[in-house]
Amino acid sequence: MRVALLSLMSCGSCAENLELACRRTGHELAWSSLTDDGEVPDVDVLFVEGAVDFEDAEAQERLERAVTSADTVVTLGSCAATGGFARHAIGMREPARYHFTVFPAAKFAGTDYAIPGCPPTEDAIAAFLRALEEGDEDRLEPYRVLSGDFHGLAPDLPAPVRGPELEVEDVLLTSNKDLCLGCDLDVIERDLFCVGCGTCAAACPARAIELDEKPEVRQERCIRCGTCFVVCPRSFRP
Repeated sequence: MRVALLSLMSCGSCAENLELACRRTGHELAWSSLTDDGEVPDVDVLFVEGAVDFEDAEAQERLERAVTSADTVVTLGSCAATGGFARHAIGMREPARYHFTVFPAAKFAGTDYAIPGCPPTEDAIAAFLRALEEGDEDRLEPYRVLSGDFHGLAPDLPAPVRGPELEVEDVLLTSNKDLCLGCDLDVIERDLFCVGCGTCAAACPARAIELDEKPEVRQERCIRCGTCFVVCPRSFRP
């Protein structure tokens, strides 16, 4: 597959891991905004990393043009998928509950899949590329759900931001409160879904999850990146 990368407001770690994953899986990174100022050529998959400032019309227009060049659009990393660190800790402040200037790239363009993580690992990206190439819908389902629908967001709303909406019958491990993708303990304890394996706590880039038989999310540290949701072995029914 021919792959392109559009890098917006980001640290670049997602882009680095994407390049490594493409080398491993044999896919061609045909274009990257980090090395080319031109328009995105026709490609099979466009990865978008980074958040977007709501007042940056130029970045929004560039994103809207870019998505027309690809058959599949994927938000790469939590800044692009949910706002992540960029949304909840702007200017290196302590994580705040709301920030109405910076939004995930997913707000401004239709996306097919999202790979959260801060950053998503080379292994995670390579696994996604293999599933996409093989058309494995079961393995792609978590990424599709996490792409969500952010188009209803507005910068002046006082209410919590909403992201992917999930049915408990389909997804076992998310509360989706205020775009939090951490554990809904009422659900997992009542139905015994959580096995206390600690995978979520080990994977959390913000060290926001502690394990005491069941995971406990420290909301003041959580950056809403969704990493715990993706790595949990019980998050989706087999």
